[in-house]
Amino acid sequence: STPTTLYAGTSGDGVFKSTSGGASWSATGSIANTNIQALAIHPTNGTIYAGTSSGVFLSSNGGTSWSGPVTGTAGTPIRTFAIDPVTPNTIYAGTGLATFGLGLTGGAGVLRTTDGGTNWTALGTTGLTNLGIQSLAIDPLTPATIYAGTSGGGVFKSIDGGTNWTPTGTSAGGSAGPATTISIVSGNNQVGAVGQ
Repeated sequence: STPTTLYAGTSGDGVFKSTSGGASWSATGSIANTNIQALAIHPTNGTIYAGTSSGVFLSSNGGTSWSGPVTGTAGTPIRTFAIDPVTPNTIYAGTGLATFGLGLTGGAGVLRTTDGGTNWTALGTTGLTNLGIQSLAIDPLTPATIYAGTSGGGVFKSIDGGTNWTPTGTSAGGSAGPATTISIVSGNNQVGAVGQ
């Protein structure tokens, strides 16, 4: 069998790659001295998305080289990604910089690309009372429904692709703490888990 290829983001040293299922690692092409907060891989074309403290960077060659920050993300810290399961060129990015002891700072809500990552735009913030986005999940049955876990504001839901948001009434740990992870129970159209 073919060994699993893995990618790991670091705090200040870029992205590392393993083609041996984790037995050995090597640095990929340089991403200028930035913290890698999130990684995602396009399911059909293999583009790698790196969410950094200064925007989104892309690699279309397995990490050998990177471009970015791409249009619409420069200077915006990217915390998390969610790829639309039906239309994978539509990708959402939650914003904010993880700061030790201070939670998430510098959040600007949710960004979206519809062209596979070349251009990004900020989505609406109507109803989104906390712009530091820790986690995102897309409903696989209705991809226009998106859940955003915030830093200190609970979980919010959009049914229009991120234009308008409403609180779900779900707060991590029973308080308005950070919702660091959101999962959707497949086939049930329900938020499955919220972690703090």
